[in-house]
Amino acid sequence: MLEGTSCFAADNPEARERLARRLRTPVVRLFVKAVEALVLPGIQIHYLLRKLALEALIRDSLANATRQVVVLGAGLDTLAGRLHHEFPDARFLEVDHPATQRAKIELMHDWLAPGPNLYFLYGDLAEQTLDKLLLESPHFEPGSPTLFLAEGLLMYLPVEQIDIIFAFVSSHHPANRIAFTYMENQPPAGKPGFEGFRWFTNAWLRWKNEPFTWGLSRNEVESFVRQREICNCWST
Repeated sequence: MLEGTSCFAADNPEARERLARRLRTPVVRLFVKAVEALVLPGIQIHYLLRKLALEALIRDSLANATRQVVVLGAGLDTLAGRLHHEFPDARFLEVDHPATQRAKIELMHDWLAPGPNLYFLYGDLAEQTLDKLLLESPHFEPGSPTLFLAEGLLMYLPVEQIDIIFAFVSSHHPANRIAFTYMENQPPAGKPGFEGFRWFTNAWLRWKNEPFTWGLSRNEVESFVRQREICNCWST
């Protein structure tokens, strides 16, 4: 995981090595911790635990019935890149924005050569439906038991798009599964956001044109899943 992440951290080997050296120095580590404490306390350990939990889940699923993994909005995540060589009998598909995919493919060749069971599908889930993106691709097998991963994605989509994703998962194979993360609605306004967030965190997200549009409270998760007739799912 560390090797792949460091490879994607910059757009050339020299810059990546400089960044890696800086991140190993105590002063820079202290600075990063200070920024985290000011902006969003605990976010680094949250990401680490989330990544470990999702990878363990996917490994367990691949060791059993799953024959296909579809990562939605993968960004520069290294999961499919690392696992597709380890599980050569399974298909791995990443669906993401064309600009992100092109950059990732270019960087990935500096890390490892993609195998024949890893595919990159261009598409913007905010504008295109999942059924169109997948069913029009020759690489997706609708008859294979599939695990869908939507990590750090759903909070940016309108609920209509989210319903389309869940409907697609539940309608194509009885063994399909989905693992997803969601943003928890925070009091007092009941809007999606980080627990313990600072006001300028949301202001920065709005400035970057990445506002959160959808969330759930913890006691709504079970009913949300049941209403969409999804039995095999995990949420964090």
